[in-house]
Amino acid sequence: MGASLYNIGLTGLNAAQAGLLTTSHNISNAGTAGYSRQSTVQSTNPALFTGAGFFGEGTRVDTVKRAYNGFLTNQVLSAETRFKEYDTYNTEISQIDNMLADSTVGLTPALESFFGGVQEVAANPSSIPARQSMISTAQSLVARFQNLSERLNDVRAGVETQIKETVGAISTYAKEIAEMNHKISVAQQAGESQPANDLLDTRDQLIKELNQLTRVTTAAGGDGSLSVFIGTGQPLVVGTNATALDTQPSSADPHRLTIDIRTQSGGAIEIPETLLGGGKLGGLLAMRTGSLDTAQNQLGLIAVGLSATFNAQHQLGQDINGNLGTDFFTPPSVGVLRYANALTASPDVQFADLTKLTGDDYKLTFTDTTGGYALTRLSDGTSVTAAAVGLTITPAATSTVGDSFLIQPTRNAAANIGVSITDTRMIAAAAPLTTAAGQNGLLTTRSSSASATITAPTVYNSDKYASLLASSTSFAFNSGSGALDIAGLPSGMKVGYTTAGGTVVAPTTTTSIPYSAGMTITLWHADSAGTDVKDVGFTVGGTLAAGDSFLLKGGGANAGSASITAPVVKDTTNIGKLQSGYVTFGYGSGSNSLSFNGLPAGMVLTYTPLNGTATTAVGSSVPYTSGMQISIGHNDASGNFVTETSFSIDGAPANGDAFTLGANTGGVSDSRNAVLFGNLQTTKTLIAAGGQPSATFQSVYSQLVSA
Repeated sequence: MGASLYNIGLTGLNAAQAGLLTTSHNISNAGTAGYSRQSTVQSTNPALFTGAGFFGEGTRVDTVKRAYNGFLTNQVLSAETRFKEYDTYNTEISQIDNMLADSTVGLTPALESFFGGVQEVAANPSSIPARQSMISTAQSLVARFQNLSERLNDVRAGVETQIKETVGAISTYAKEIAEMNHKISVAQQAGESQPANDLLDTRDQLIKELNQLTRVTTAAGGDGSLSVFIGTGQPLVVGTNATALDTQPSSADPHRLTIDIRTQSGGAIEIPETLLGGGKLGGLLAMRTGSLDTAQNQLGLIAVGLSATFNAQHQLGQDINGNLGTDFFTPPSVGVLRYANALTASPDVQFADLTKLTGDDYKLTFTDTTGGYALTRLSDGTSVTAAAVGLTITPAATSTVGDSFLIQPTRNAAANIGVSITDTRMIAAAAPLTTAAGQNGLLTTRSSSASATITAPTVYNSDKYASLLASSTSFAFNSGSGALDIAGLPSGMKVGYTTAGGTVVAPTTTTSIPYSAGMTITLWHADSAGTDVKDVGFTVGGTLAAGDSFLLKGGGANAGSASITAPVVKDTTNIGKLQSGYVTFGYGSGSNSLSFNGLPAGMVLTYTPLNGTATTAVGSSVPYTSGMQISIGHNDASGNFVTETSFSIDGAPANGDAFTLGANTGGVSDSRNAVLFGNLQTTKTLIAAGGQPSATFQSVYSQLVSA
């Protein structure tokens, strides 16, 4: 019995020693990341049977177990991966939010400053400093667009770098977990399936750290290994085998990385972004697709809308030199990127209806060999037509089935917008056409001979305009000398001419010039530097007799109380024809109608009574009603009327009263088109809703900042 007592005591000492060892191990690893507290599990040794009964044999240590709960561990993993995803998303998007919403470096103050410059020109169109201010604020606005785009590109570059680093780290963790599976399997088989606690803790810690990079789920194997899956179930580690992940530039967009599975043969299988989520990688992907792409596209949408609408209005105006307006902004182009496998020539993609642009990107895939294609919106995979999204697409005549192209209408627009005008004189603040009641304010020409012809005067400079209006300059034919004798020419003006044969005679102070049918007569004056400046010109022709004359003079005033509004120009197809002569309307009280003359060939006139419907004029007269609108334009290829200019006549005209539409020869102080520039600030020109634009430039930007 003494030996038995000794043995029983020894088992207790051994069990206590095991407990002390385990406790010491716990204390030593109190600061070790991922360590789970361990404890010994004891049980009674089998009793010894004797004739007197069963006698105890002491205690034994069955195993050492971890304080581990699988359910709680999974709950923690789920919470941590969501937190890391949102935290990463918040960190990255804060860069965009702080930049776009900043009251100093955001787009809003630059937009307001630019339209402030526009208002200065509208208030004082002849002011060169005001015009320079408009150009300078436009350049500042363009610089702001470009700076914001560049900053967004910097953010994108940082996100792509983090994606690459994160994917590399995921592959490293996968390899380490696979190695740990092998060690655990070997250890537990060698130890009669006893748990390799420290190895299990190490593996759990690796999984925890991996879970912060991307969401993971696990499945236990019979050999003690743990298979790891990421995203929506893509296997990353199966037993002792690890999947290698890598990144490479997208086949469509080289600036964008895709995440691929590397096969044993060296190939790559792309993992769709929608299958990956959670953790740092999920936050980066969500931020890139859901916020960064949207921010760049919406910023570009504003740039496209501003440049296109402003250019369209600027082209309807007239600059100080009397020329039609050109592009004020350098218009951005549609971005088209070729997928790596595409052999077909890139399609020509242009903007069409700006109100239908949404800031989305599209994938074009050829469906036949003659240019047929399918267009898919990338944000939701919906099939669309080019017209429905505000684009025109002209494919190559021949195509390869399956070839694809990425269309990014607005992605790089903010970086590509520019200011096309640097000359203040080229700002088209004026309207190219003007109207007058009677002939006041317009130069006219007339001939005393039915066999002679004379064109309407073309005004090249307005410096002597008032003098010419106040005088009646006559050119009388002298049959004896074969010359035109000049009378009534304003003081200081010179006369030059070009013969029908093309001989040019320089301007000189004279009272007589030789006549030749088809000659062009020009009037000039010398500026302060002594340089001759051309003021007005016209062409005369026909066979003249003694006493025949030509007259250049200002017109007379109307007797009635009717007035005519300034014309609104909406299209410039035939603007040159309208500027080269005058369209006149004469009122006849007997017929209560307006007879019109001088309508250019190919143009159509319509009239709309107040609160009435538009009617196309038949013949050369239209019935008069006070407040009526007259539109002049042309019919397009489909036979639809296109308005080029329109105006209204209101009041009570007297018999013989006249109204005139012609070139705006005094446009230096005209700000009608500049006023329309300013209106664009508050006009809804973007984001069609119910068939009508619903957003201004500022509201689109405000929506972007709010989002």
